[in-house]
Amino acid sequence: MTVVIDADTIGMDGRWVTVAEAARQLACSQRTIWRRIEQNALRRRTREDRTVEVWVPDPDPNSAAPDGQCHGVDDGMPALALQITERVTEAVARHTAPLLEQLVAERGRVDALTERIERVARENGQLAERNAALARQLDTVMGLSERAVTRWRRAAAVTLAVAVLVLLALVAGALAVAGWVR
Repeated sequence: MTVVIDADTIGMDGRWVTVAEAARQLACSQRTIWRRIEQNALRRRTREDRTVEVWVPDPDPNSAAPDGQCHGVDDGMPALALQITERVTEAVARHTAPLLEQLVAERGRVDALTERIERVARENGQLAERNAALARQLDTVMGLSERAVTRWRRAAAVTLAVAVLVLLALVAGALAVAGWVR
């Protein structure tokens, strides 16, 4: 660290610190520290390693700012910060109002679609139950049909056999009448 003996700093209590440390000690931003340097309210020096240091005098207990400001230099800052905050808040409110309206409208659409989905789900459940009942009825009918077809086939076979026997009897009778068979 380069030691600088400066007539202005001899006899003054304080020390050389970085801009960041000065901002922390003085409870203000680094930009404020740079403004004070430009206004010659604070002294600065550049070290050999190109680090900028600021002379920060030890605070006088009788002159400490009760409101947390940087020792009276930025007296208008709280009002300005409040004014900027209010303007930003108003701008955000203006820009977000249409988005909020759209969000409310979309929420209404989502609610309507949710109701429709629930209604369709209930209907789907009812249709699934009806489909299962119809499938059971079809199985019953198919079972009956298969038994009926089997019975019909048996009856047809018996009827065909009886018809063949009757036909044979008629042919035998006709042959006997004709004298071909004795």
